[in-house]
Amino acid sequence: MSSATLRTTFETQRAALADVVAIPVTPFAEDGRIDRETHRALLRRLLDGGVTTLTPTPASSTPSPPRSGSSSPN
Repeated sequence: MSSATLRTTFETQRAALADVVAIPVTPFAEDGRIDRETHRALLRRLLDGGVTTLTPTPASSTPSPPRSGSSSPN
């Protein structure tokens, strides 16, 4: 990669990160699957609101498995 390409890539990333960067949570359904409809609506709301950079972070929103013998809080 040329230095001009690297500079362009860096400048593009720098410009994107200088704006609002959203880190949306991943909504889960009762059965533990990703609630795709709710997730899509959340992402659409962020994009419609002017957010231009979305960062996926599955580790921060992955539900913990229930402990043996415990019940759901709901």
